Amino acid sequence: MLLSKEAKLVSGITVLVIPTIMYGGWTLLGILTQGSAVPMPGDLKLDDNQWALWRAGHAHAGVWTILSLLLQLLLDSTRLTSSLRWLARVAAPVAAVALSGGFFGLAFSVSFRWLIYVGALAMLADAPRPLLAVILGSSWPSRIYFPETTAAVIRRLSLSDGDSPALFPVLLGGPDETKLAGEVMRHLDGVAALNLAGRTSLRDLIAIFPECAVAFGPDSGPMHIAAAVGCPVISLWGATAAERSAPWGFADLAISGAIPCHPCYLRKCPIGRECMRRISPELVSLTVRRAFAIREASR
Repeated sequence: MLLSKEAKLVSGITVLVIPTIMYGGWTLLGILTQGSAVPMPGDLKLDDNQWALWRAGHAHAGVWTILSLLLQLLLDSTRLTSSLRWLARVAAPVAAVALSGGFFGLAFSVSFRWLIYVGALAMLADAPRPLLAVILGSSWPSRIYFPETTAAVIRRLSLSDGDSPALFPVLLGGPDETKLAGEVMRHLDGVAALNLAGRTSLRDLIAIFPECAVAFGPDSGPMHIAAAVGCPVISLWGATAAERSAPWGFADLAISGAIPCHPCYLRKCPIGRECMRRISPELVSLTVRRAFAIREASR
């Protein structure tokens, strides 16, 4: 099949600028990271994520460049108008450059960072508001709230109470909390919930917590992330002490298990986490309602 003049023109230009597409990122990367166009990849001080984005940018640029060349051939056989064919011819190689540049932007430009969170926000797209973030895990087994009591809190909050609306639960946890999340789901007795355990990263939580009206869970990293982004968080304390590590700005929402050995600072509890068992779902749900009311009143 013979190429049209238009296809030859765009393909020729694309072939000529391949070095710019594939290797010009080195210059861009040097400018973004060190303010200089001199450094080559081996001289740049990058973390693993930045190197991954650098490689992904060039890999996608190469793939899109090849696809844009194939597209020139296919467009000759279409019944599109001349203007649409030209648009498609030009858009494909431009996309190769733009996509590569997008990876660099995600890694090094603050104004592009919101794109990182699009996937996390998409997980919440169909969830009814207001949202209740349920933090499941903790690095210490002794700090984890029980699945049946967690579910009891969710069941209570899934119903409206006076001026306080029903809250839709979003279960949050890492890969190690998927089993715990499954146990919570089994105790919900049919209450609808969005189980994101094992599907999100700590970075995703930065986007998810601002979408939630309130959160609750044990002493953990995600608890502090929720507080840092302004999500009211009811923190549950047993082996550790709220007086020492309560989430910034929400210390008044901390609930501690009333038991003489609290806080013991033991990673594994020899008496079955009795401190956490003494935190009643009634008290947790009432505190969540109070936090929600305070948040709404401040808006």
